[in-house]
Amino acid sequence: MELLSGIRILSERGYRTSDIARKVGFDTTYISGIIHLLKVGEERLINGVEKGYLPITVAISIARADDKETQKQLTELYENGTLKQSDITKIRNIMHRRKLIGKRANTAIKNSVYSQKSIINIYKEETDRQQRMIKQAEFDESQLFVLISCLKKLFNDKVFLLLLKSEKLNDIPKDLSERLRGNYA
Repeated sequence: MELLSGIRILSERGYRTSDIARKVGFDTTYISGIIHLLKVGEERLINGVEKGYLPITVAISIARADDKETQKQLTELYENGTLKQSDITKIRNIMHRRKLIGKRANTAIKNSVYSQKSIINIYKEETDRQQRMIKQAEFDESQLFVLISCLKKLFNDKVFLLLLKSEKLNDIPKDLSERLRGNYA
């Protein structure tokens, strides 16, 4: 945050983006993106950029776009390998908190009076999010079951075992071995 306040101060004092970039040792594009995000109050997105899981270009797009456009862009970035699944999850969490609480990083939900409608909307959004998580977990579990079933069939095939032995692949991870034997919770 110290770097951000330095960038903000230099920008407010009238320094050009190229001068700020030279002073702090970052690319001009990066600095202009940070300045834009600072001007529109997107501290949560800036935190994601600083932590390294949110590219500056994606942060700027999120700040400018609506949720559907952002979801589409995140999907494209995941599919082309620019972002990992864990990064996508972190970005979605930022977007969720940003929608519920606001753009500022250190703000919490204030003890203000909420209308019934806003409380119901928050409840519905959270319920929907949890239902999506449950569906994803069920899908993942079914995929794991299919994978374990296939591996069990392979490990019961003597030809496959001979092939593994000939390639000197005699060891398998302990967790996988336990799952194949059915010794898991």
